[in-house]
Amino acid sequence: MIQLISTSTQTWLSIYVITLTLDQHASTELTDMLAHVITAPRHHHSPSLLVLAQPYARDVFEFVQCHVLRSGKTIAVLFMNGESVSGQLSAIERFVRDVEERVTLDVGFAEVPKERLAFLMLNVPGFMRYLEECGSIEDAFERFVLLNNSIKKIVLQLARLNE
Repeated sequence: MIQLISTSTQTWLSIYVITLTLDQHASTELTDMLAHVITAPRHHHSPSLLVLAQPYARDVFEFVQCHVLRSGKTIAVLFMNGESVSGQLSAIERFVRDVEERVTLDVGFAEVPKERLAFLMLNVPGFMRYLEECGSIEDAFERFVLLNNSIKKIVLQLARLNE
């Protein structure tokens, strides 16, 4: 069963907060939500963020990720970090605004548009939680990239797309 708890829009990012119970209807309900709610005409070309308002569960995360990948849509999946829904939405909106307005990363990242960079960061499992521990978006992301070669490759590909 899926329950849509809240929606929000932060300039270029549409945010949907849901709860999901894996039952016999979950696959159909999630497919319908991805096809009709999240990708409504006004959101068709903009990225979306699906926030799961429940404790992290690997099976739920993988289930949602598989459906998102099959949909072909640009949707990141994030579990809430324990804050209230309004607190989580505020944190995401603040994060997106900070990336757009203040983040300056080392050479190699400068060519990546801020929207893509923020979306990439939101798409990294556990990054928001890691960011809370590090404080600085720049420090946290650069450490993540150094520790995760696959993320470094993605960032470099994004930079090449913008040349």
